[in-house]
Amino acid sequence: MHNVDKELVNIDIDDPELQLDVDIAIREECDAHWEWNHRPLNWEDRPSSILVWLVHGGEADLRTSRGDLIVRQGDFLLMPSRGVEYLGRHTEEPRFDVTWLFFRTRHGLGVLDGVAGIPFHTELADLPFVELLMGRLRTALPAMRGTWLRAVLDEVRRQCAQQGHSTSGKRMRELGERIHAAPGRYHGLDDMLRDYPYSKDHLIRLFREHHGITPVEFLIRARMATAHNLLMASDFSIKQIAAQLGYADSFCFSRQFKAREGVSPSAFRKRHVAMRARG
Repeated sequence: MHNVDKELVNIDIDDPELQLDVDIAIREECDAHWEWNHRPLNWEDRPSSILVWLVHGGEADLRTSRGDLIVRQGDFLLMPSRGVEYLGRHTEEPRFDVTWLFFRTRHGLGVLDGVAGIPFHTELADLPFVELLMGRLRTALPAMRGTWLRAVLDEVRRQCAQQGHSTSGKRMRELGERIHAAPGRYHGLDDMLRDYPYSKDHLIRLFREHHGITPVEFLIRARMATAHNLLMASDFSIKQIAAQLGYADSFCFSRQFKAREGVSPSAFRKRHVAMRARG
């Protein structure tokens, strides 16, 4: 059974009739200043293939239409080969060490978009075991590579399920918890990137996947909720509250509070005090 959505096919590796063909499987150590550029027009010979990366060591920047990210040891990526551009760049030591392969199905399907249960980018919890399976795949006879690939994909899917849809999911939940606990911890996205070293676009995409909104919007809402509590239940000045919430000054805080709540912080506090006095 295959999950088909908008002409993209998400293959089901539990399908007993599914047969996987591995076109090529290579492990490479890439020198510093290595660059890699694949555009959609270069993939016409593999219109229904998926590219797999397993990163053994080193670090590289990868830009794709699905987001920009830094890939490093323990990362596993599934990249559809049609209609997507991938730009890779490695500039630092140690060498970027990666196994890459193409695979496709024998079902004559259209565009392949991925594997059910495995996200585009996964951070593996048990890299050595996946490396062992991938090593068996690389050295297997061509007719057996599909069987070993199924074992690789099944193990990656198992690790994803155990980790709650990848380590990146845990990191995004952790980021949300940190923001809720202390909205003044981060002044904006750049501060978050120091704790969570993704590219800006990739951090925004991951956070939206797990929280439904961008990290900046999440931060603003957390600040407003905390501001409500401080204005109603503390004697802190507006300036002190602004500082606790991470604003540059009380003017920035007041302007954003009024834009969100319809009244200034001072007016909000006075209204609450009046209501409490009447009650």
